[in-house]
Amino acid sequence: MFLRLCAKLNFSKRDRRGREKDEEQLGLSPSTKNHDRVVANDDVDVSSTPEAEALSPPRADLWEVTGERSDEKDRMALHGREKRDELSGPPPRTGDVCVVASDDVTPQRANLWEVAGGKLDENDRKALGLERPLLITDAIEGVIKSTEEKYREYQEGGLKIRKRDGGHINVRDSAKNIILHALQAQDLVTKLVSFDPTGHASSAWSVVSIGLSIIKNDIERRDEILHAAEYLAGILSYYAIVDNHYRERKVESDRELEDALIEVYIAVLQYAAEVKKAEQESNAARILKSVTALVQQPFKELKGTVEKKEQAVQKWANVTEALDHRRQAESMLDGIDEAVERLKIIQSHTRSLQDREILNWLSMASYSDPQNNARGHRASDTGNWFLNLPEYKEWKITPGKICWLYGAVGCGKSVLCSTIIQDIEEFCNSDPSRKFAYWYFQFSNDETQKVYNMIRSILRQLMPRTLPSSIINLWEEHSSRGSKPQQQKFADILDVVLESSQGEVFLILDALDECPATGDDGRSSLLQFIEEMLEKHQSKMHILATSRPEPDIRSRLERYQSVDLEIGLGQDVETFVRAQVAHGRLREWGESVRKRTLERLLDIPERRFRWADLQIKRLQESKTEAAFHKALDTIPATLEDTYKDALERLSPEDREVARTILIWLSFSAVPLDLKTVAAVVSFRFPADVVTTCTTSLVTVSMSDDTVRLAHFSVKEFLVHNEVEGHWYQFSVTYGHEAIANRAVDCLLEATEVLTKTTAAQQPLLIYTARYWHHHLAQLGNLHTSCINLQEKVDRLFTERNVYFNWMRSYYSKWLNEIWHQSFEELQSPLSSASERGLKSTVELLLAKGADPMRSSLYGQGDNALLKAAKKGHLEVLQLLLNRVDEIPRSVTKHMLMIIRATESDKEKLTMILDLL
Repeated sequence: MFLRLCAKLNFSKRDRRGREKDEEQLGLSPSTKNHDRVVANDDVDVSSTPEAEALSPPRADLWEVTGERSDEKDRMALHGREKRDELSGPPPRTGDVCVVASDDVTPQRANLWEVAGGKLDENDRKALGLERPLLITDAIEGVIKSTEEKYREYQEGGLKIRKRDGGHINVRDSAKNIILHALQAQDLVTKLVSFDPTGHASSAWSVVSIGLSIIKNDIERRDEILHAAEYLAGILSYYAIVDNHYRERKVESDRELEDALIEVYIAVLQYAAEVKKAEQESNAARILKSVTALVQQPFKELKGTVEKKEQAVQKWANVTEALDHRRQAESMLDGIDEAVERLKIIQSHTRSLQDREILNWLSMASYSDPQNNARGHRASDTGNWFLNLPEYKEWKITPGKICWLYGAVGCGKSVLCSTIIQDIEEFCNSDPSRKFAYWYFQFSNDETQKVYNMIRSILRQLMPRTLPSSIINLWEEHSSRGSKPQQQKFADILDVVLESSQGEVFLILDALDECPATGDDGRSSLLQFIEEMLEKHQSKMHILATSRPEPDIRSRLERYQSVDLEIGLGQDVETFVRAQVAHGRLREWGESVRKRTLERLLDIPERRFRWADLQIKRLQESKTEAAFHKALDTIPATLEDTYKDALERLSPEDREVARTILIWLSFSAVPLDLKTVAAVVSFRFPADVVTTCTTSLVTVSMSDDTVRLAHFSVKEFLVHNEVEGHWYQFSVTYGHEAIANRAVDCLLEATEVLTKTTAAQQPLLIYTARYWHHHLAQLGNLHTSCINLQEKVDRLFTERNVYFNWMRSYYSKWLNEIWHQSFEELQSPLSSASERGLKSTVELLLAKGADPMRSSLYGQGDNALLKAAKKGHLEVLQLLLNRVDEIPRSVTKHMLMIIRATESDKEKLTMILDLL
């Protein structure tokens, strides 16, 4: 249809130029020609939106009808010499536009709205209030304002609109469509002097505003009223273009089209009259009758008439196609070419949008941030020695090799790795067939420690421009229902991508030792992945990894090519120290002082970048020469001594606060920004976080204000599992318990219902809503013995506003519409507690009468039984089953399909099957 109407209603530039020449010979003034142009809105292209295409009748064709893509001259409605219009009707009024064709003047065709109005009965005409017609521009402006007001009310959470069956309505798209229709019509009528001055069309537009005005929470069928308003706005906009374009074209009158338009206008006016009659009723009956008129029989009759008369409009388009067929043959081909090209652009754009969505679903990890940070810390002329090593050069040109670089903590492995990555990037850029990917494991970011996330990021980095069908199919299968594919699915697709790669592939992994040694997604899984990649892709794979020489890593990788970084990095440390002493603050001291500084800093058997950097910072703090010499004489011998010195120098009043900050930075589930950390300790000024803990212990990212422990060795120094330790040390259990307590306290403090805006202003609340249970889970069953903590957790599920705020804040990351949902629409407290395996809380809620079979108002499959089964909390599931008298067969079947159980759960699983 799109291409056919392009062919029917577009003209070649050659035809237009010929017609313009004819008009100049006829003496048409520019002002006259301006009125002959077909008006279209170049700024609002409704035809290109999916929403517009979904409406009936299709508007995409009509934009072509109105010559949307043409410039002012190209919009001249020219088809050759024309006959006088045979339509019987009133003569043109002053100000109406007449079209000159050949030597004759074609009179302006009748106002079909006025003709339709004349066929109404007296009651309908009276209801429309035509004796004092509303200006068409005012009526359309009213529709735009009403739509904006309703959408603003919906966005702020004051208005709820859903389908009667509970389904979701895209209110934004409906509002956008209504506004686009209104703007489209507004642009047309403001440029036409003679567009229906009788006010009939204005009455119809005002009905859209009436419908929008009665959409309130206490009104049933809000969804149908919104649909009716959108439909009517689309019809009015569509037929305004058809009517105007037909009257402006130089063709003979088409009685069948005119009759069809009149019948549609009569149906629209009758519908408008019914709504206005209902609006004029007494207050008690007005709303009920208005809703009935808007969405029931009058609305159905209107839609029936529109659908029935659609054929006449299409027939008219077919007739116009036959006019001047030979003259337009070349123009038709040009129009088709242009349309096809435009469709290709649209399809390409659509594909690129989908591809971007798939890639974002695949991985949004900021894998390049640590690379950029490491490059920023690299001292000039360091790391080059490694690029010239024979071992590295051989690895670089020989596929099927693993190169393992190992060194002690703080020796500068990550900075060296950044140098290698840059070298490989330049190497790959010289040959487009080569590809590379990299990943930094980071102790300060739990998300980077997961092999699952690493594989997804590597897959995205290596993904070809044309996405393979396997990743598209996986995305379609899981994205719609919000599930996560298994790790092996991504690994399989990565194999496909590597096999199809034309050139060699380089994979660089930094700090394997910062991937946890235990767990299903830990270091064992990582080492297995590395070896499998090499085995499967021997002919093209190059893998390089760095780490400390931990026993489990050494046992798997030492049989491959390995390089001890100690000697080479020792020379880099000397280069770094000399550069620092020769420049900046240390340069201001005398030659003898600088010489002694070099001797003191370099007289160390095992040189470490981390240690040298901290000593230079310590010396730079000296304000007098005496203080400088004292600092030089008391330089700590090890990294541990350096950290101890920094902490012992804190003032007594800062120590407890510093310890709290260090606990949160050691165990937070995700990196925290300065504002969040400041909120933990109630600091008014976020910058005080760094000044309190010193830059020896913490560091802040300049790009996003993320604050982290300065180095993995800091965490190793602080985390101490012995009961007796220094004041600044703590155990893993103590750390998670402290964070869990503070997090739950933060949630319990929010006793007033929050809005999206007020919640966003509390960064600590957002973190605690999402991760308080992460810290609780790290305690295992120990949290139940912490009486105060268990009591506080129970309150999260039993205090209505607290639970409401928590749930909405928790889901806000993934569901923006969550802020428009009521309490009843959310997952029940029992379902939430069951999903998290909180047995004590589940027992409490059951004792209070909670129903294990209850789902949320619009939820499917989110009752407590299914949540516990899916997460594998079999003890909780057993509790719930004991409280249910009868389970529907469908629920039992679903539960058996999704239940998770480990090898050790066999006995519990048998008991559950018996209960079922």
